[in-house]
Amino acid sequence: GGGLAREAMVRVYGAPGAAEFPRPLPAAEAGPCRGGQRRYLWTDAFGVLNYCTLAHRQREAGAAGGGEAALSAARRLIDAVHSGLGSPRPDGDFPMQRRPGGEGWRGLRIGKERARRTTDLGMEYDGMYFHYHDKWLFALARFAVLARDPGVLSLAVEKALDVHDAFVARSRSGQPLGLHWKLSCDLTPPPGEHRPGPSSDALSGAVVYHVLRCAHAELGVSAEAPLQREFGELQQLARLWLHFTATNGWSGDPLGLGLQLWESQWLREPKPFDVQDLHLARHATLNPAYAGDLPFRFFGGVLGARVSDIPFLNQLGEEVLASPTLPTLSPEGSPHSAINNVMLASALDPWAFCRQPHEPLLG
Repeated sequence: GGGLAREAMVRVYGAPGAAEFPRPLPAAEAGPCRGGQRRYLWTDAFGVLNYCTLAHRQREAGAAGGGEAALSAARRLIDAVHSGLGSPRPDGDFPMQRRPGGEGWRGLRIGKERARRTTDLGMEYDGMYFHYHDKWLFALARFAVLARDPGVLSLAVEKALDVHDAFVARSRSGQPLGLHWKLSCDLTPPPGEHRPGPSSDALSGAVVYHVLRCAHAELGVSAEAPLQREFGELQQLARLWLHFTATNGWSGDPLGLGLQLWESQWLREPKPFDVQDLHLARHATLNPAYAGDLPFRFFGGVLGARVSDIPFLNQLGEEVLASPTLPTLSPEGSPHSAINNVMLASALDPWAFCRQPHEPLLG
């Protein structure tokens, strides 16, 4: 799996040591950024995590260089994303909010191909998704600990603080009600949105803020963990969401299921879902025959099965990867080739997505 994962990453980003690394993503998968780049936050978050996995495996094997080439690739990709998605698009008037002091902008854009000044409530136009932002912060936390780089961790905390209050919808008294699913590039919610309530975004956000705080302790940056108020607010919303989903079960969508399994690594027993229901995944959700036209969603489900602490799902993940009907590398120019290949690499070796020893379970 390691060789195939590396090949998948080279197809998307090019050779890590190349001058043009990282290559721009295909125009059909990412909108324009300054400097001629094309970046997409979800794909590149998984890309950084894959480079962290490659670096860890190289260290584990005692390889020459100790994974430094993979870590260097991750850092160059991080810089490209912050430069490209952390600034306004070059193809029109789509403003972003300036950071206090006027240095840089708040938030990271999705990277959609199309844009308008006020985004939509769906998936067509550029803007900012909370569930993309938190995956990026998770990738930064993993990189910071592996590279022993407190500067990147501080940057991750800064990025979280830049957008937290914009995404949190509040009552008149200031109590958190839920998270906006999507904001325009200037951090304003699009018109017509129903009042946000507790959601899966709050749970994944609470997990990621917890991981950031654990990384802070692991690197010994300072005595006081960051994001105390912000973490508490997402924990509160996450508990309400878990109470609601206890009666709704697992997602029937492979990627949705994979994300639920990924999050559940940090949750205490009993799990908030009926484990028996997961046996259905063998015949439907995680059946390679149903991977369809969007292999990346299927790979997300396989990733979740492999990082889960439920033994039969770990076995199922291994069986799926060995299946002759499993979708494999997407050729360049084919639909969704970049996200398909990056998430295939994640499913083949999801080490960076696993809960680490320095991360206790959430209370």
